[in-house]
Amino acid sequence: MKLRDITVALAVAMGIGGSSAFGLTQTLSFDTLADGVTSTTHGLVVGNQWSAAPFNLSITADNFNRSADTAALFDANFAGSTTDGDLTGPPWTGGGNLAPSADLKRMLYIHESNTQYNEGDIIADPDDEGARPAGKLIFDFSSPITSFGFDLVDVEGVTEIYGPSELDSNGDPLPGATPTGFFASFFASGDAVPLATVGFNELIDSLSPFYDPTISFGDNSANRIQPFTLQSLGLNNVAGFSRVEIGLGGSAAVDNLVFDNLRPPPPQVPLPTSAWMGLVLMGLLAVRELRRRRPALATA
Repeated sequence: MKLRDITVALAVAMGIGGSSAFGLTQTLSFDTLADGVTSTTHGLVVGNQWSAAPFNLSITADNFNRSADTAALFDANFAGSTTDGDLTGPPWTGGGNLAPSADLKRMLYIHESNTQYNEGDIIADPDDEGARPAGKLIFDFSSPITSFGFDLVDVEGVTEIYGPSELDSNGDPLPGATPTGFFASFFASGDAVPLATVGFNELIDSLSPFYDPTISFGDNSANRIQPFTLQSLGLNNVAGFSRVEIGLGGSAAVDNLVFDNLRPPPPQVPLPTSAWMGLVLMGLLAVRELRRRRPALATA
């Protein structure tokens, strides 16, 4: 055995050279279930369909205007009769960096109904909540994530959403509240107060660190929101966040979640004393063999 091989074996045994934790990028399009094979359908009520690895995600909704809180899927390609034509496309006629031709297929929305549905139910006529503000979609991750991006469809402008100070303890707007452009918040596990928030207005404000000149809002618009990272959110001292809430100020949908989650290193199994002694002995023998075979230096 060569000395290089011995070094590698020792490094592996001692856990040297590996990363303690690293991010894995996941993309959730809502077009298939967690197996990546089974297609989803128009009107599917969602919840824990993606709760297993690698997504580790549960989805709920908070409808500010109804007694029922339902998150469901709308097929943008649906060709039948629909109450909600603003979510159909392509073409996307309202502008945005995905307009006019992005094929988004199934998208996530807040359903407009007082009927209580169960996960896996199929809603006959999917229709997003049109009252303002509509509510929020809530994404809970069982393992921390370090970034979060998504597509946003049919958002008409910054007046569609309220800021944290305009909401009561239940997340509902206070009387007389004024929309501020707030739309996304990021939480540590179990926290009631967000670590950071970002508003619609910050995406189209040239003085904002989140400004994206490709984004434009409007009826039947389609935009890709680049991932928010711990660094861009000013959370450099935070390991990750476990909940993301996207507030929708009116009829709208979300698609193509992109996020990095943390994967812990494999457990280090301690070697018994005899194994350590064996590895040390192998290293000594390898060094001795190299010295024996080393050619003598030429002398004058």
